[in-house]
Amino acid sequence: DSSLKFLSFDRMNGAWVPSESWKVARGRLEAFSSGQSFAVANQEFIGDLKIEFTVKGLNGSNNDFNAFLFGATPDDAFRFSLGEWGSSKANIEFGKTARHAFNAAPVKLNGGIVYKVTIEKEDNVLQLFLNDQLMVRKFYTLPVKVERSSKFGFYTWNSSLAIDDLRIYKKAVALSAKPTVVADAYLEEGFITNSIPAYKHVIEAYPGKGISYEAHMKMGESFMVLKNYSGA
Repeated sequence: DSSLKFLSFDRMNGAWVPSESWKVARGRLEAFSSGQSFAVANQEFIGDLKIEFTVKGLNGSNNDFNAFLFGATPDDAFRFSLGEWGSSKANIEFGKTARHAFNAAPVKLNGGIVYKVTIEKEDNVLQLFLNDQLMVRKFYTLPVKVERSSKFGFYTWNSSLAIDDLRIYKKAVALSAKPTVVADAYLEEGFITNSIPAYKHVIEAYPGKGISYEAHMKMGESFMVLKNYSGA
């Protein structure tokens, strides 16, 4: 998707600030930084996804590398890490401050090796593949948040690497899907403030229909999550 752009941030004095560490050059996304940095897409992604890309070290060292999904930064997202603190174990983590590895394995980005990385989300299952080999599979329950960013990005420390061949596949929605499919997806993924106007749209578009009654019920459920009992 040519409309997909990435924003760059560096860690400075304990906070993430806009930077120029990540840039598109030579038809790929490149990162060069002397500290912690990440790139995050300018679009939101919800529902079932499959994301593929290649990563290759350039000049110098890369002390850590991971991809993240369903967040705005590596600190509040699911992190697909390829080794932490020098271990040889890949992992999928959520719910704690990101730990930053040194000489992360099994990906060693100092030798110019090209790795293919695939991350998948289907229902409540997350999977991480390296060179088409399954590394980690985890089941999860996405915590409900009233406000949550759901973006995709990359994190590294002391970066000198290139991301290429990025492909994002979204699960197709059947033509016979219910009119509430979009609103339901927002509600199921915890995007409560997005689900309410989506249900309102269904109510207005299908007055007097059974699907309108269902949308009323689910919109009430959304208001209950927000503790807006008068709206429910």
